Amino acid sequence: MVKQVIKNGVAGVEQFVNPQKIVVSPEGKYLYVACSGSNAIVVFQKKETGQYAFVQAVNNSDVGGSGLEGASSLAILADGSKIYAAGEAGHGLYLFSAGVDGRLSFKSKLLSVHDNELMKISSITLTSDNQHLLVATGKGNSLFVFKIKKL
Repeated sequence: MVKQVIKNGVAGVEQFVNPQKIVVSPEGKYLYVACSGSNAIVVFQKKETGQYAFVQAVNNSDVGGSGLEGASSLAILADGSKIYAAGEAGHGLYLFSAGVDGRLSFKSKLLSVHDNELMKISSITLTSDNQHLLVATGKGNSLFVFKIKKL
Protein backbone atom coordinates (compact mmCIF):
# COMPACT_ATOMS: atom_id res chain seq x y z
CA MET A 1 0.00 0.00 0.00
CA VAL A 2 1.39 3.40 -1.01
CA LYS A 3 1.48 5.79 1.92
CA GLN A 4 2.50 8.95 0.05
CA VAL A 5 3.53 10.18 -3.39
CA ILE A 6 5.87 13.16 -3.49
CA LYS A 7 5.96 15.16 -6.73
CA ASN A 8 7.69 18.31 -7.86
CA GLY A 9 5.37 21.33 -7.79
CA VAL A 10 2.85 19.68 -5.45
CA ALA A 11 2.40 20.64 -1.76
CA GLY A 12 5.27 23.14 -1.85
CA VAL A 13 7.84 20.69 -3.22
CA GLU A 14 10.50 22.52 -5.27
CA GLN A 15 13.52 21.50 -7.36
CA PHE A 16 12.54 17.82 -7.12
CA VAL A 17 13.47 16.90 -10.71
CA ASN A 18 14.94 13.47 -11.54
CA PRO A 19 15.51 12.16 -7.98
CA GLN A 20 18.50 9.79 -7.99
CA LYS A 21 19.79 8.96 -4.53
CA ILE A 22 18.04 9.00 -1.14
CA VAL A 23 19.63 8.90 2.29
CA VAL A 24 17.70 8.87 5.56
CA SER A 25 18.71 10.46 8.85
CA PRO A 26 19.50 7.93 11.61
CA GLU A 27 16.20 8.40 13.41
CA GLY A 28 14.23 8.37 10.15
CA LYS A 29 12.96 11.90 10.60
CA TYR A 30 14.59 13.44 7.50
CA LEU A 31 15.02 12.39 3.88
CA TYR A 32 17.77 13.85 1.72
CA VAL A 33 17.33 13.36 -2.02
CA ALA A 34 19.88 14.14 -4.76
CA CYS A 35 17.98 15.42 -7.81
CA SER A 36 20.02 15.37 -11.02
CA GLY A 37 17.51 17.31 -13.13
CA SER A 38 17.47 20.32 -10.81
CA ASN A 39 21.11 20.06 -9.62
CA ALA A 40 19.78 20.07 -6.07
CA ILE A 41 19.55 18.24 -2.78
CA VAL A 42 15.99 18.29 -1.50
CA VAL A 43 15.18 17.80 2.20
CA PHE A 44 11.94 16.38 3.60
CA GLN A 45 10.81 16.06 7.22
CA LYS A 46 8.60 13.26 8.52
CA LYS A 47 5.58 14.75 10.26
CA GLU A 48 3.52 13.22 13.10
CA THR A 49 1.09 11.93 10.46
CA GLY A 50 3.92 9.85 8.97
CA GLN A 51 3.84 11.96 5.80
CA TYR A 52 6.94 13.75 4.55
CA ALA A 53 6.87 17.51 4.01
CA PHE A 54 9.25 19.67 1.97
CA VAL A 55 11.80 21.55 4.08
CA GLN A 56 14.54 22.86 1.79
CA ALA A 57 16.25 22.64 -1.58
CA VAL A 58 19.99 23.28 -1.82
CA ASN A 59 21.39 23.95 -5.29
CA ASN A 60 24.40 25.44 -7.09
CA SER A 61 23.57 28.96 -5.90
CA ASP A 62 24.10 27.71 -2.32
CA VAL A 63 27.54 26.19 -3.01
CA GLY A 64 29.30 28.95 -4.94
CA GLY A 65 27.52 28.87 -8.30
CA SER A 66 28.31 25.44 -9.72
CA GLY A 67 29.33 21.90 -8.88
CA LEU A 68 26.13 19.99 -8.16
CA GLU A 69 25.25 19.48 -11.83
CA GLY A 70 23.60 16.10 -12.20
CA ALA A 71 23.35 15.66 -8.40
CA SER A 72 23.24 11.91 -7.96
CA SER A 73 25.37 10.86 -4.99
CA LEU A 74 24.86 11.30 -1.26
CA ALA A 75 26.27 9.78 1.92
CA ILE A 76 25.32 10.54 5.52
CA LEU A 77 27.40 9.97 8.66
CA ALA A 78 25.94 7.46 11.10
CA ASP A 79 25.11 10.24 13.56
CA GLY A 80 23.37 12.26 10.84
CA SER A 81 25.50 15.35 11.43
CA LYS A 82 27.19 15.56 8.03
CA ILE A 83 26.18 14.84 4.45
CA TYR A 84 28.50 14.44 1.50
CA ALA A 85 27.16 15.18 -1.99
CA ALA A 86 28.29 15.27 -5.60
CA GLY A 87 26.93 15.62 -9.10
CA GLU A 88 27.92 13.26 -11.89
CA ALA A 89 28.07 16.17 -14.34
CA GLY A 90 29.60 18.49 -11.75
CA HIS A 91 32.96 19.24 -10.23
CA GLY A 92 33.85 18.55 -6.62
CA LEU A 93 32.81 16.81 -3.44
CA TYR A 94 30.55 18.88 -1.19
CA LEU A 95 30.19 18.73 2.59
CA PHE A 96 27.09 19.91 4.44
CA SER A 97 26.18 19.91 8.10
CA ALA A 98 22.66 18.84 9.00
CA GLY A 99 20.99 20.89 11.71
CA VAL A 100 18.63 19.56 14.36
CA ASP A 101 15.84 20.81 12.09
CA GLY A 102 17.21 18.72 9.21
CA ARG A 103 18.24 21.77 7.20
CA LEU A 104 21.55 21.60 5.36
CA SER A 105 24.29 24.20 5.70
CA PHE A 106 27.10 24.24 3.14
CA LYS A 107 30.47 23.79 4.84
CA SER A 108 33.12 23.12 2.20
CA LYS A 109 34.00 21.70 -1.19
CA LEU A 110 36.97 19.70 -2.38
CA LEU A 111 37.82 20.10 -6.07
CA SER A 112 41.04 18.08 -6.38
CA VAL A 113 43.44 15.80 -4.53
CA HIS A 114 47.14 15.57 -5.43
CA ASP A 115 46.54 17.02 -8.93
CA ASN A 116 43.58 14.65 -9.48
CA GLU A 117 40.39 16.57 -10.12
CA LEU A 118 37.24 15.36 -8.40
CA MET A 119 34.90 15.37 -11.38
CA LYS A 120 32.02 13.24 -12.65
CA ILE A 121 31.54 11.52 -9.31
CA SER A 122 29.22 8.56 -9.79
CA SER A 123 29.09 7.14 -6.27
CA ILE A 124 29.81 8.11 -2.66
CA THR A 125 29.82 5.52 0.12
CA LEU A 126 30.81 5.57 3.77
CA THR A 127 32.39 2.46 5.24
CA SER A 128 30.27 0.78 7.90
CA ASP A 129 32.57 2.09 10.66
CA ASN A 130 32.27 5.67 9.30
CA GLN A 131 36.08 5.87 9.17
CA HIS A 132 36.42 6.27 5.39
CA LEU A 133 34.55 7.94 2.56
CA LEU A 134 34.81 6.18 -0.81
CA VAL A 135 34.34 8.36 -3.89
CA ALA A 136 34.11 6.78 -7.35
CA THR A 137 34.47 8.74 -10.57
CA GLY A 138 32.72 6.46 -13.04
CA LYS A 139 33.94 8.12 -16.20
CA GLY A 140 37.29 9.03 -14.60
CA ASN A 141 38.12 5.40 -13.81
CA SER A 142 39.25 6.26 -10.30
CA LEU A 143 38.37 5.65 -6.68
CA PHE A 144 39.34 8.11 -3.95
CA VAL A 145 39.55 6.84 -0.36
CA PHE A 146 39.30 9.56 2.28
CA LYS A 147 39.95 9.15 6.01
CA ILE A 148 37.22 10.97 7.93
CA LYS A 149 38.57 13.33 10.56
CA LYS A 150 37.07 13.20 14.01
CA LEU A 151 35.98 16.65 15.16
